[in-house]
Amino acid sequence: MQFKFIHCLSIFVLLFAFLIQSPQKAKASEFHKSQAEIEQFFDEFFSKEMSKKHVPGVGFILVKDGKRIISKGYGYANINKKIGVDPEKTLFRVASLSKIYVLMAILKLQEEGKLSVHDEVSKYLAEDDPLIHRLKGIKIHHLLTHTEGFPSKDVGTFVLNADAIPPLHDTLIKDLRKPTIQPGTGIAYGGMGSVLAAHIIENITGKTFDVYVKEKILQPLSMNYSTFSQTIPKSLQHSLATTYLFEDNKFIETEFLYGSTPPSGGLSSTPAEVSNLLIALMKNGTFDGIEILKQEAVQSMIQPQYRGHNNLAGVTYGFFEFFQNNKRALVRDGSGFGVTTRMLFIPEEQIGFVYFQNIRGDDLLNELTTTFFDYFFEKKAKKTGIPLTLEEAKKLEGTYRAIQQHQNIMKVGSFFSGMMIDITANHDGTLQLVVSGPGDTAGWGGFEKEATLTQIEPMLFQRSDMEGYVAFENLDGKLLMHTGNGYHTTYEKIPWYEKVISQLVFLTIFTILFVITLIYSIIHFIKRNKKFYAYMELPFLQLCGVISLLNLSFPFPIFQLCFINQIAGFPAVAFGLPKLVQILLYVPVITGILTMLLFGLYYQLYRNVSKKRKIGYLVILMGYLLFIPYCIYWRFFPGFA
Repeated sequence: MQFKFIHCLSIFVLLFAFLIQSPQKAKASEFHKSQAEIEQFFDEFFSKEMSKKHVPGVGFILVKDGKRIISKGYGYANINKKIGVDPEKTLFRVASLSKIYVLMAILKLQEEGKLSVHDEVSKYLAEDDPLIHRLKGIKIHHLLTHTEGFPSKDVGTFVLNADAIPPLHDTLIKDLRKPTIQPGTGIAYGGMGSVLAAHIIENITGKTFDVYVKEKILQPLSMNYSTFSQTIPKSLQHSLATTYLFEDNKFIETEFLYGSTPPSGGLSSTPAEVSNLLIALMKNGTFDGIEILKQEAVQSMIQPQYRGHNNLAGVTYGFFEFFQNNKRALVRDGSGFGVTTRMLFIPEEQIGFVYFQNIRGDDLLNELTTTFFDYFFEKKAKKTGIPLTLEEAKKLEGTYRAIQQHQNIMKVGSFFSGMMIDITANHDGTLQLVVSGPGDTAGWGGFEKEATLTQIEPMLFQRSDMEGYVAFENLDGKLLMHTGNGYHTTYEKIPWYEKVISQLVFLTIFTILFVITLIYSIIHFIKRNKKFYAYMELPFLQLCGVISLLNLSFPFPIFQLCFINQIAGFPAVAFGLPKLVQILLYVPVITGILTMLLFGLYYQLYRNVSKKRKIGYLVILMGYLLFIPYCIYWRFFPGFA
C-alpha cells in the first residue's frame, strides 16, 4: 500500500514538474538567438537607420531577466568634438522619464506610512492653501495615473537660467487649473500632476523633492551621476550630451534648456543608470540586493491601475500599457529638452530596453520599437471585426477633443497640434478617424493623419494605421473616446460651435465685419459732410474705425511673437508670454470699453437715422460685443492667457 502511494506521488511530482517547466521552455525558444547575434542585429539596425532618420547619437541598453544583454552607444554625444556616446557615462536630459522617479517617491512614502495613494490631495496641503478649491475630489492615485484631468500648461515650459526656476508652489498657484473632466474618468497626460506630487513630498518630508528622491530612490539604484539639479556640476559637464536640430541638411547645436517644472522633466541621467530601474523591476523591487520598493508597490507599477475599457491598454503607476505582437508592454517616454527617451518593459518576458537620443523626433524610436517586437516575437493576427449598424456608427460621429486641452493662450494650439479628431461613419460598419485642422498627427493618441476603426468588441475598436485600439464610452450623457497608444489620452465629443469649421466661420465673420466697417469709416472720414450725418453719427463711425482697426491688428503680432518666433527650436511662448504680448492682450479690454462708449453714441443718434442704418450699426455693435467672449474663449485676454 505504501509502495503504491509513493509510486503515485512520484508520478504526480513528475507531472507537476513537466507542467511548470513546459512554459519556460516555450519562452526560451523565443530567445534562441545568441548575445552576439542580437548585438549584431541592433548594430546593423542603428548603423542603417540613424543616418536615414538624422539622429546624431543614441544610447541603447537591452535588459533580459535582470541582466544587460546590450549596453552600447552609437554616433556622437558631441559632433564637433567627435565624442561618442558612452551609455555608462554620457549624461542625457531624460525629460518626462523624470516623472517615474517622483512617482516612486510617493510609493515610498506610502510604504513608510506617511500617506495613502487613496487620500485626497487636499489632506497634504495647508488649510489656507488657495489650491484646495481647485483640487476637490482629486486623490493621489489620480496624480499617479494621469487621471486627475488637469489641462496642459506648456506656456513657460522653459526658463532661460536656473535662477528663474520658480518654487513648486508658486508654479501651482500660477498655472494649475481645475480639472476639465471628473477625476478618475479619463487620462489627461501632462506635467502638473507630477509637480503637485512633488509638492506633497516636500510638505510631508520637509525636504525638497529632489533631495528625498535622491536619498530614497536614486542612491539605492546606484544612480550616482543622475541629478534633478539643472545646474550640472562641473565634474559632469564634459559628459553631458549636446543636443541638436537637423535643418538645411545639417546638425545645429541647441542651447541647454532649463525646465520650469523640474519634477516633470528635470532629471539628467545616463542610459545605464536608468536601466538600473528596469533591472529592479525585473527583480521585484531590489537592485544589487538593496530593496528599492516592496513587491506590492512594484506590482502597482506593473499592473494596470486605470483603463478606459477592460481590454484597452491603460496606465499603471508610472507606465503606459500597449499591446504589440501579442505582448503586453509597459512604456515611459520623454521628449523635449532636445532629446527623445524611452524605457520599455515586457513583464511577461522579463525583457526591455532603455533608449536615449540627443535630438527631438520619434521616427527612429518608433522604428526601433517595431523592429524590436518583430525580431523577438511573432506578429499578431488582426481580430475579426464586428460591423456596426449605420445607426450605431452615426451615434459615434462627431469631433472629439483631448480633455487636457490648454486653458491658456496655447488653446489655439489645439487647432494646429492634432488635439482634435473627426469621426465619421463608413457604410461598411467601420468608422473613419481624421486628425482635424492643419496638423498631420495627433500626438496624444499616437494617431497618423487618418485611420479606419473596426469594432472587435462592443465599443472597442482596432486601428488600421498600427496595432492599436480605441474605446468609446457614454459617461453621464458625455461621449468619450479613450486611446491606448502614444501618450494615452481621453477625447470628449464637443458641441458644433467648438468644431474647427465653426470657429473658422466665426473668425471669418468677425474679419469681414471689421474690414467692411473699417473701410466704411475711412470712406466717410475722407468724404465727411456734416449735413449728411445725424447728430453724433460721424464720431460714431470714426470710433467704429478705431475699434475695427484694433481688433484686426492685435492678433497678428501675438501669433508672431508667441508661435512663429522660435527659441532653441521651440515656439517662443514655451519660455513664457513676451512682454509685448502681455500688453497686446489688453487690446480687447480697450475695445470693450470703447464699445460701451459706442453704445452711448448709438443711443443719441438712434432716432435720427434711417431704419437701415440703425440695423447696420446695431450689427456692428453686436459684433464688437461678441468678439470679447470670442477672445476670452481663445484666451487672447488678460488673466486667461
